[in-house]
Amino acid sequence: MKSSKVNINKEKLSSAYVLAEHWKSDLEFYNDELNFLTTLIHKNFMYLIDKKEYPHTKRIVGRLKESVDVCEELLQETATYMANLRFLLAEEMKIMDFDQQKDHVKLEAKIALLVRTCRSVKQEVFTLAKKVMEQEKMKRLIQA
Repeated sequence: MKSSKVNINKEKLSSAYVLAEHWKSDLEFYNDELNFLTTLIHKNFMYLIDKKEYPHTKRIVGRLKESVDVCEELLQETATYMANLRFLLAEEMKIMDFDQQKDHVKLEAKIALLVRTCRSVKQEVFTLAKKVMEQEKMKRLIQA
C-alpha cells in the first residue's frame, strides 16, 4: 500500500519541530519526577507503611513503574519523530507522508494521556505520604 502525501510548508514543519522539542522537555521532566516518586516510596515509605496499606502501595508502585516505561518509550518516539522532521527540514521537502501527520497526532495523544496519568499517580503518592506521616505522628504521640 502506497503512503499518501500531503503538501506542507516549511513553517508548519518548523512549528511541528518546536512543539516536539517542548514535548521532549516535558517528557524528560516527567521521567525525572516519576523516578523521584518511585525512589521516595522505596527509600522512605516502604518500611513505614502499615500492612493494610501495602496492597495499595504496591499498586501505586506498579503504576509508577508502568508510567516510567511509557515515558521512556515516548521519549524514544519523540526523538524519532524529531529526527524525521529534521530530515524533512534539511532536505527542504515540500511534502510529508500522511502517516507522519498521523504519527504527530498519535504522539500528542499519548503524551496527553501520560500527563494525566502522572498527575493522578503523583496525587496518590502525596496522599500515601500524608497517611504515612499521620501514622508516624500518631505512633509518636502514643509512645510519648
